[in-house]
Amino acid sequence: MSDLRGVRRTVPPRLTRGSADADVDAEMTAHLEQLAEELVEQGWDPDDAVAEAARRFGDADRLRAEVRDIDAPRERSLRRSAWLGSVGQDLRYWARQLGRSPGHAAVTILTLALGIGLTTSMFTVVNGVLLRPLPFPEPEELVSFGVASPDDVGGQLNVRDEHFAELEREMASFAAVGGYMVYPPTTLTGAGDPARMTAAWVTAGFFRALGVGPALGRDFDPSEHEQGVHSVVILGHDLWVGRFGADEGVIGRTATLDGVPRTVVGVMPPGVSFPGRTDLWLPLQAHPMLAQGLTFGYATVGRLADGVSPAAARSELAALGRSAQWRINGEEPVSRVVDLQETIVGDSRYRLMLFSGAVALLLLIACTNVANLLLMRATAREQEIGLRMALGAGRRRLLRQLLTESVVVACVGGALGVGVAAVGVRGLLALAPAGAIPRDQELGLDPVVLGFALAVSVATGIAFGLVPALKSTRRGLRDTLSQGSRTHSGGGGLARGALVVTELALAVVLLTGAGLLLRSFQEVRSIDLGFDPEGALTFYVDLPADAYATAETTIALHERVLEGLGGISGVEVAGGANFEPFGPLSLSTRIRTEDGAPGRTATGWTTVSPGYFRAMDISVLSGRGFQPTDDAVAPPVAVLSRTLARQLWPDREAVGKRLLEGDGASVTVVGVVGDVVESDVLGDQRPLMYRPFTQNDYAPQLHHMSYVVRTDVSAAGMAAAMREVVREADPDIPVGSVVSMDDVVLDSLGDRVFQMRVLGAFAILAMLLAAVGVYGVTAYSVSQRMRELGIRVAMGARGTQVAALTLRKALGLTVVGLLIGGGAAVVAARLIAASLYQVTPSDPVTLVVVALVLGGVAVGAALIPARRASRVDPVEVLGA
Repeated sequence: MSDLRGVRRTVPPRLTRGSADADVDAEMTAHLEQLAEELVEQGWDPDDAVAEAARRFGDADRLRAEVRDIDAPRERSLRRSAWLGSVGQDLRYWARQLGRSPGHAAVTILTLALGIGLTTSMFTVVNGVLLRPLPFPEPEELVSFGVASPDDVGGQLNVRDEHFAELEREMASFAAVGGYMVYPPTTLTGAGDPARMTAAWVTAGFFRALGVGPALGRDFDPSEHEQGVHSVVILGHDLWVGRFGADEGVIGRTATLDGVPRTVVGVMPPGVSFPGRTDLWLPLQAHPMLAQGLTFGYATVGRLADGVSPAAARSELAALGRSAQWRINGEEPVSRVVDLQETIVGDSRYRLMLFSGAVALLLLIACTNVANLLLMRATAREQEIGLRMALGAGRRRLLRQLLTESVVVACVGGALGVGVAAVGVRGLLALAPAGAIPRDQELGLDPVVLGFALAVSVATGIAFGLVPALKSTRRGLRDTLSQGSRTHSGGGGLARGALVVTELALAVVLLTGAGLLLRSFQEVRSIDLGFDPEGALTFYVDLPADAYATAETTIALHERVLEGLGGISGVEVAGGANFEPFGPLSLSTRIRTEDGAPGRTATGWTTVSPGYFRAMDISVLSGRGFQPTDDAVAPPVAVLSRTLARQLWPDREAVGKRLLEGDGASVTVVGVVGDVVESDVLGDQRPLMYRPFTQNDYAPQLHHMSYVVRTDVSAAGMAAAMREVVREADPDIPVGSVVSMDDVVLDSLGDRVFQMRVLGAFAILAMLLAAVGVYGVTAYSVSQRMRELGIRVAMGARGTQVAALTLRKALGLTVVGLLIGGGAAVVAARLIAASLYQVTPSDPVTLVVVALVLGGVAVGAALIPARRASRVDPVEVLGA
């Protein structure tokens, strides 16, 4: 059949993109050969037989197209199998490379695990707080609303209790509305050890507005919101499980709260703890302080009616607020309706975005570090890549191989990063002050977070692997092979240097942000508080209302506790106040001078014990403080803060003057003390009037008492004795934690401390990664120049000269990185300007300190390989 060579085809020996067409051609060739052979056997000339066979066979192109349509699924399957096979080859090759350089792979993977893990942890928080819908039905219909005076439109959204019933009755924009208040924790007894629980006092429509109801039992009956009706409570799921053993028979049982027996009527489903981390809910109108005719502001939640927009609800609320009784200080209030999620998120959006930006910088530094490692690895593999290209591997195939390696490394790092993320979320929550991260109980590594981690891993794998892959496959075989004969290689040096500069510049940005916050915090801590927190210890108690229903019994208890605290060894003086600085509550009242204008002056108000001013080290500027003789039978007396005294009597001495309280009672001023910070270190020190607690005849105002002692002993050394004093006075009263006043002040600065600590941790990690980058580049440069350095030493160069030669490049990169980073830091620091106090974003002290610290760390990292270079043995190097 040699005469039939013209119809034979060569089938490609390996599978290619056109392999299906090749199979069709081979089959047609076989048919033509068979038909031509039959014609030759019948006596045809071989050439004529080939032509006749082709004529009888028909249109080959048409037949090829028909067969291709029939075999298209088979071709796709073959291509998919080929792709999977090549990926498998890439993975096996990567595994072999991993075995050859496990140290390099470990550093790369761990660096990525850190960067991807921290990024994933921050996304977990952002997703849980900002992106995930609220855990209620139709959460987009939930809003918070309220009215405020024109000069307080950015304050908390609330509606005064006296207006809430009218709002519920008149507004058609809401399908349901609820009001709530959160007071200091309530004491649960009779279900294990006495414990403090967070209680929310809610109106009748609260749960209906949220769209949730108890999983066990029922909601509050409308009559249970009326004064004098029997007391009831709804338990949170976690409280039900932890304190009542998840007993479904708990409905109808009694839970004692602040000494008041309350019937359990319901248990909420898991995940419902609004507002905040509420443990239990109580009917709002049943709160004892509301029975005294005081006015409160209700925080609100509303569910919009079908088809009603927030703007329409705001217009209706504004129309309702135009009536005279809604006016605030004679002014028409400003109405606001805001998405409930925005209300819950509050100021946390700013800090979460700040942290996310810092984590993004940290991830960039980690990726830059890994890209540098891969560039160094790529230089070492140039001969291998060149040989593979010489043997027929195309550049596209090699690029895919190298990118597969980098993506696999990133995915392994991402898998480890998920573990880092779990730890990172717990660490972030541990650092955060109470309420700084809302919805924290909902945070977790859900499928959305895991998908994000995978996407980040693949994206970073491509991002940091692309440049080294392009560089590795760019050079020809001749250049690659000739590279081995050179003494020194500068290949990739520019790219590696640029990456180190980038690392250093990004680290400068993070370090500068952390440094500015630290400087700002130092300035805040230097503010005069009006009292000396150092050497003062404090704790608080909340008394059960039924056991201490009268002022006489309440005062008697406080006197016993104060006497016992004062008798503890090491205590100089003990005091107490019902509304202490940085405490959970404060009260205001209106007073006027007995002989002055008829107008009333608004002032803060608190009731204290005789030793309070000494215990807090509040200066008595004139007159005296309170004495034990200022009791219920003595004439009413008061001590004023300096600001209040100047407001009431600008040109005269306040001591000895008389003023009238809100109820018209006349009070004599016996002393003036210095102004103190009440709740906000950076806020104005508002006017404050002090009254002796022994002259307070309203028991509910004495149920919360904060005790303070001045001592040189630490809180840990004094806590047991202080708790024992309270147990001896009344063993059923739970005692709050004994802490130093300095810690109380620090807790009031929680947001600033939180931001400073988190950014500080990120800055330290960035500095370490930058140091690793400088070390890696310098160490690689030394290894590449060993022969050159050996020749220099052999020609008489001293070790210090060799070390200086090695350090020169590292110093140059460091200086460039610091300069670029300094300029970027000044621009980026404007984003945290709202968190700074008495410090500008371009603070020169911070910039200089950051440059010195980071520059010192970078030089220290470069010194290690430089020292190795200074000790090179020319005999060993040149003889190799």
